[in-house]
Amino acid sequence: MSLFQTEPLDGSTRPTLAGDWQDDDGQVLDDLVQPQANPLPVPPQEMVTPATERPKRPGRIISGTLWVDPTWGPTQILPADANRKNLIIQNGSTEAADAIRVADDSGKCQVGSAAGLVFPANPLTLPDYTGPIYVSAADAAEAVPLSWWAVTE
Repeated sequence: MSLFQTEPLDGSTRPTLAGDWQDDDGQVLDDLVQPQANPLPVPPQEMVTPATERPKRPGRIISGTLWVDPTWGPTQILPADANRKNLIIQNGSTEAADAIRVADDSGKCQVGSAAGLVFPANPLTLPDYTGPIYVSAADAAEAVPLSWWAVTE
């Protein structure tokens, strides 16, 4: 037989081009994809009610210690935090007269009468305060250890 077949083919010598031409796979797939004329009734489902109470977020403690030098300008130790619940600032100096200036603005720390003073014996507690915190040791003789603890969500 030659490479180019020119004589007509009868049914018995028909070449197989791709698969079985009598296969009904196409009709079966159509039945799966197309909707039925009479779909099955959908049973009623229970209504799921979402939880009305949000789960409580875990709290975090943001803490730090800094030796505040009297030659420094006002230093921000905490930024504003809308989720802050409590704040404690402790002056750790051994000298009773070494006060730390604390304010919500750096300009207030530069002016002694505009900032609050935290002495070693009395830690400062600020519940529900969410603004920034600036400190300065301008009234101290030497560097003062300062520690803080902020509880936030």
